[in-house]
Amino acid sequence: MGKLEKKAEDRNISLPLFHSSATHIPFRDESFDAVLCTGVLQHLLENERKETADEITRVLKPEGILFLEAFGRDDFRYGGDEIEPHTFARKNGIIYHYFTKDELKELFWSFEYIDFKEEKKEKIFHGKRYSRHSIFFVAMKNA
Repeated sequence: MGKLEKKAEDRNISLPLFHSSATHIPFRDESFDAVLCTGVLQHLLENERKETADEITRVLKPEGILFLEAFGRDDFRYGGDEIEPHTFARKNGIIYHYFTKDELKELFWSFEYIDFKEEKKEKIFHGKRYSRHSIFFVAMKNA
């Protein structure tokens, strides 16, 4: 049982959950009024990011809303073994890509942006200061 299933069970909430690939979402075109995509795109390679953006666009209804969050390039975790531009494989094998606002806008070119912001926070780990950089947006799919 995953974390979300456990939280739902603890609160006596029934959620229809399933697992699938982000690059092949098993729903009909224009199935959803909204899509929430947080912390997903940064763990994909370039072709997978494009396929995922296309799939999100496909399953979202016209004028549907997309909520997205991803790592920005000023994040202290930027770096590692570069396998594509601004994309790194860490020792644990996990892929990390770091975005710019323009790169995200290019992926989701058929959207009108309602809110688009970057957030930079300082975190302290083991007495050292580190910069966390995230990019957030809310956008509406053009009709």
